[in-house]
Amino acid sequence: MSEISLYLLSIVGVSVVSVLFDIILVEGKLSKYIKSIMGIVLVFVMVCPLPKLLKTDFSVSNILDDSINFNSGYKDVFSNQQKKIIESSLEKKLLENGFMNTHVEIWGDFSDDELKINYVFVDLQNLVLSHEKEHINKYEAIKTLLMEQTGVDEGQVIISG
Repeated sequence: MSEISLYLLSIVGVSVVSVLFDIILVEGKLSKYIKSIMGIVLVFVMVCPLPKLLKTDFSVSNILDDSINFNSGYKDVFSNQQKKIIESSLEKKLLENGFMNTHVEIWGDFSDDELKINYVFVDLQNLVLSHEKEHINKYEAIKTLLMEQTGVDEGQVIISG
């Protein structure tokens, strides 16, 4: 086959596939995105032979090479969200065990895929105990509960207030 017939066959093939997607997919947001992607693919198929006609060196890899970089800001935002979720779940666990109005803050390494908690800080300045918790050692009970929940050692749980 000649290059022109291969070119036309690839355009027809992409068009048929996009029509099939259009028929199979239910109307909705996903359908709109897939139609857009198929349109972009069709444009790439139509544009790819142009450099040969213009006698220039063109490759899709030249466009994508080193231009896609991971934005570390997104990772920081995700890490902060993960940290806040853990802190609020620890506060909720303390509340479920009769320790109200506590504030928990964790310090650790959230940059890797694996979470590593270095310290758990608990502020008991506004602590309110439930009736059944009045005559216990609140510091030991809170420290033990947080050690069980986070897996840190006793020296890594710091209580203030």
